[in-house]
Amino acid sequence: MTHPSLLCLLLTVLALPNLCDCFGTTGVLAFADPLKTSRFHDTITNAAVCKVQYDWLIRKNSQLVLQSPNPLEYKPCPYDNWASALNNIFLPARAVSQEFAASSIKPDVDQNMKNNPIYHFDSDLKISDTNVRLIAERTTIINALKAQAPNYNDLRASIGASLHTIQDFYSHTNWIEMGKTQPNAHIAVDTDLSIQIAPPEMAMCSDCSRDAMTPQQLQQVNDWENNPTNKLLELLGWSYDPLNVFLCKNNIVNNGYLTSGYISSEEATAPKIASQMKCSHGGGADSSSRITATGGINKDTNSFLYSPHYELHSAAADMAVQATIDYLEGIRVAVNNENNFGRLLGLFN
Repeated sequence: MTHPSLLCLLLTVLALPNLCDCFGTTGVLAFADPLKTSRFHDTITNAAVCKVQYDWLIRKNSQLVLQSPNPLEYKPCPYDNWASALNNIFLPARAVSQEFAASSIKPDVDQNMKNNPIYHFDSDLKISDTNVRLIAERTTIINALKAQAPNYNDLRASIGASLHTIQDFYSHTNWIEMGKTQPNAHIAVDTDLSIQIAPPEMAMCSDCSRDAMTPQQLQQVNDWENNPTNKLLELLGWSYDPLNVFLCKNNIVNNGYLTSGYISSEEATAPKIASQMKCSHGGGADSSSRITATGGINKDTNSFLYSPHYELHSAAADMAVQATIDYLEGIRVAVNNENNFGRLLGLFN
């Protein structure tokens, strides 16, 4: 992407205060060196929506010749290529995709959501509650979309917020570390996630060590604290403390149970208790990473400065894209009204 100007960055500082550590939140943050190759909630959402829009158009008219998107390439949707076949439809389609993307960021900035684990699939104690909330929201969305005159703007806002939570499942839990190769099809659909969730007394992580860092990595950890770009990120709410950074590999107990990390910003609702050897979210922005079990498990970014399991970031992001597509297609099937679904996507007048 083209890096935003300094003015744009300053406007972002004002517009996106107090971001939490979740899939980097927005691609605007790719100006920071450690985040350049990371995937973000808005880029994940845009990639998935583009594919769902394409599939809807082909279902409506199989004779259309359109450039097919590959969502896992994270390239801009080829709306310009579609324009010749769709006349003016590509303009609202692009606007709607951005609307979904903006809504997928909201749980990281809204005062009622950003520090609540049930909007981020944080804390194994809250996994079931998070899924129950998603099920209720999905039911409301489906019923509203079946109505004669749905409020599509409100629906996109609700769907985008739900997509954020669903995407976080793959970067915050140990689903990827368990070797899963497909999204969990039960999320937002069934109260039973078809996998056992770690109970409160079950230890799920072992301590990580700072000794695992090379001298070069340790220098990078310390240098980043005073880096001007980091200071700008701190204005955005990405607090950073080098003592929170650990290198973690194979620190999750391999017992077949699903877990998720605890994060310091949510300690009022879901505190991490050292004696239970639970996992932290981890990274430079999470002070709970220093509580036993030290370290963390998040895969939100492609940088070890913010994500202890950074090596699995791409796998988590790719699965989040597929889960986003699956969620939208599941709504389409449940609603069974192609015209209303097309309007939701900005493709049908």
